[in-house]
Amino acid sequence: MPLPGIIAEIVCNLLFYGAIAAASDDVGKKTKINTSSISIDSIREKQRQGKSLSPAERRVLLTAPCSVEGCNALVFRTTEHCLRHQPHMVSEPETEEEAPIDPEAVVEENWWEDEKD
Repeated sequence: MPLPGIIAEIVCNLLFYGAIAAASDDVGKKTKINTSSISIDSIREKQRQGKSLSPAERRVLLTAPCSVEGCNALVFRTTEHCLRHQPHMVSEPETEEEAPIDPEAVVEENWWEDEKD
């Protein structure tokens, strides 16, 4: 390869790698969102009115603690309660059929064995 071809190859490589390095400087850096000025009450009121929430407001909602006293679990989706304290999860059974079964009261039979007495 003649000398001008080698010089041209070196210049092209330097330009190429320089362009790649400049473009990749901002890749992988996350933008920090300031959520300290956003109150949970104002977000919940905005949500009740049916207005759309910004990503920063959704992040504040998802990092809020459960509204049940003494529970420090994070809320489930955009509700006010954690998964354990969702209204449909903590309701009392209405009838006996829905009540939990006492395992000691149930007589277990070996239905798969034949009785030969």
